[in-house]
Amino acid sequence: MKYAIIAVGGKQFIVEEGLEFRLERQDNPKAEVLYYKDGRTTQIGAPILENVEVKLSKVEDYTKKTDIFRFKSKSRYRRRKGHKQPMSVLKVDSIKYTADSKAASKSAKEDK
Repeated sequence: MKYAIIAVGGKQFIVEEGLEFRLERQDNPKAEVLYYKDGRTTQIGAPILENVEVKLSKVEDYTKKTDIFRFKSKSRYRRRKGHKQPMSVLKVDSIKYTADSKAASKSAKEDK
């Protein structure tokens, strides 16, 4: 089973391929990979991993309504406020791991 821990929009998520998750609205979601694990390999970033790529796609945007109600007993104090937070649903399309990013970058420089 292949999974990764990513940071998107100031929050961290444990994701697998095909997983959908919700967070505050993102126009161009880009994930920073902090941890990667499959059956054979475990990679821990310091702080991020350059050789692992997680592709995200936006499924939908919506707004979520939150009601805030304040109440004090015996004083007839009641206040009601509302807030609509714009949210996005993101889907993990793929998680790709290249064996060694330093070796790959060196070979690319040597080819030029």
